[in-house]
Parts: sequence; structure tokens; C-alpha cells
Amino acid sequence: MREEKSEKNAKGGKDKNERQSIGERLRKTLELDGDILPHSFMLEVRGRSGLMLRGAGRILLYTPEEIRLRVRGAEISVRGEGLICSSYYADAVGIEGRISSISFEEAER
Repeated sequence: MREEKSEKNAKGGKDKNERQSIGERLRKTLELDGDILPHSFMLEVRGRSGLMLRGAGRILLYTPEEIRLRVRGAEISVRGEGLICSSYYADAVGIEGRISSISFEEAER
């Protein structure tokens, strides 16, 4: 018989795999990209005139030149001209206008 080594947490005595979320364990087991997990976000860009973001937490900045949104662990900034929030329902945000750039930044803590 082979004895398996287990990484124990000094505080709780739990195995390293037990501390990971079920989503993380499932992602590793099925070898999925991180963007496929629930509670992540999905960005669909429709040319330069619109986009749909699913998984948005809140709108941080709203001007005709920039719309900044919080998503899980990050911020997404959409810049352009004549930008409007065409829809905002549950966790989905639609943005229309002339989009010139989309950038991602780690959320400030």
C-alpha cells in the first residue's frame, strides 16, 4: 500500500483540495478556462457600435465618453463617443455608441 501525502492547513487541518471552491476544483478537473466558471463575466462585442457585458456588478462611471463597470475582481472601462447604457438588467449591461477602446484593470482593494 502506498501512503499519499496531504497538505494540511495548520489551523483547520483540511486538505488543500478541500479549501478550494467547488468551481475551482471543477475547472481544474475538467480543464476549463477560467472565464467559463459561474460568477465570472462574459463580454460580447458587436463591432464598434455596441457590446453586452454579463456578470457586471455595478456602474462606477457613466459619461458619454466613458462607462466604467465593476466585474468580479476587476473593472472594465469602455471609451468612445456618444456612449449610452442601452440596457441594465440583473447582471447584464448593454452599451451602445461609437466604441474606441475597451480596457481591463484589477479592482482596487
